Amino acid sequence: MFILITITTLLLTAIVLLVLQFVAPNFRYNWLIATGGALLGWISVFIWQTQMPITLQFPAWQPASLFSQSPTFAGDGIAWMFSLCLSTLCLAIILTAVGRSNFPRPINWMGTLILTALGILAVVADNPLTLVLIWAAIDISELIAHMRVAEDPALNERTVISFASRATGIFVLLWADVVSVA
Repeated sequence: MFILITITTLLLTAIVLLVLQFVAPNFRYNWLIATGGALLGWISVFIWQTQMPITLQFPAWQPASLFSQSPTFAGDGIAWMFSLCLSTLCLAIILTAVGRSNFPRPINWMGTLILTALGILAVVADNPLTLVLIWAAIDISELIAHMRVAEDPALNERTVISFASRATGIFVLLWADVVSVA
């Protein structure tokens, strides 16, 4: 349950920043909201220690012959340490944003919060299916971010080729998992 609290805190903060970006583009406290969300996410990782090891398992997927495992997340000592490092890095990036030249950029903080949440999910993934799903989410978010920023068609082509190579790796991992089960 604590894993979901951390992920929900980070993603909800990113959603609030996105809504504020569209509703009130000149809102002055975006940095404070991003910092508060990152700080709450960081604190919630510390709360994991009260119930270690943590396991979060979703219901089995159908057909059972194809999906032998359901998505499962497990937080043990090693996953906790990596999660703490990721949440600390997220907090540090947002805290030090004040000193950078492109300071009022909530879109960058949204990306940091989303990638941190996905990174924590990848760290606590307990089986190959879960890891593949999280990898795919990270790759798709990276594809969207690069396609949004790149103006040169050659850069767009490189981005798509990079995504295709990662998607191929995901399919190879899925195939290996299916073969190993068979």
